[in-house]
Amino acid sequence: MTDITSIQEDQLHTTKVKLNNYVTSETNSLIKGWSKVVNKQGKPAVCKAAQASPRIAESDDILHMLAAMDVHKVDLPKIVAEDLNRISVVVGLS
Repeated sequence: MTDITSIQEDQLHTTKVKLNNYVTSETNSLIKGWSKVVNKQGKPAVCKAAQASPRIAESDDILHMLAAMDVHKVDLPKIVAEDLNRISVVVGLS
C-alpha cells in the first residue's frame, strides 16, 4: 500500500507538468481555474518548500487540475502505473 509519504515531490511536480502539457495540447489555451496551479509563463508552479507539507500541496494542485479539467469537459487522460505496488488500496470499494 502506498501513502503520500512514499511519493517524492519531484514525481508529483512531474505529474503536474504532464497534466499541464496534456491540457495545453488538447485545448490550445488554459482553462478557467488553471492559473491557481500554473505561473505566468504557463508552467506548473512549484509549491514553496516553506509550506508545512509540500507533498500535500502538490497533491492538492493535481486534484485541482483534474477537477478543473472535468468541469470544463476536457477529456481526462488515461493514467497508467509504472509500478502497480505504488497504487493505494481503497478499502470498502468493490
